[in-house]
Amino acid sequence: MGIKNKFEEYQMETFMEQHGDRITPVYGNVLSVKIDRTKKFLFWNVLNVSMVVKPVGSRNVTRCQYKKSGFKEPAFISIRQGNEVLVQGLKGEKGKDASEVVTIMNVVNITDRTQLVEGDLSVDEIIRNIKGNIKRQRT
Repeated sequence: MGIKNKFEEYQMETFMEQHGDRITPVYGNVLSVKIDRTKKFLFWNVLNVSMVVKPVGSRNVTRCQYKKSGFKEPAFISIRQGNEVLVQGLKGEKGKDASEVVTIMNVVNITDRTQLVEGDLSVDEIIRNIKGNIKRQRT
């Protein structure tokens, strides 16, 4: 094992220890999207995205939030109302202000077959896994 692999493994273990029980996927249709891009001090770019997603087979809705800032303008994928998405993120901590909000780590737009953060799996493989899991849950 190289040092790079050991470092990645250590990071993954540390992340799972801290946030393992809060990681959650939300699969459903987008009810609303609000993308807010602002510039502070002429060179600091801030991106705030608020989404409301209605999960498949559920009556409730889930609020999702994505915040990113930096010198370069942060990128975000094209999402519209009615698109089918898979949001991967962290639930808020209990007792905090935003305990009902899911903080977005990755978004997969199934309608357009795009994703925010490129990972190990392609979009088609992710869709295949999701559809298989939903069929197993319904039976």
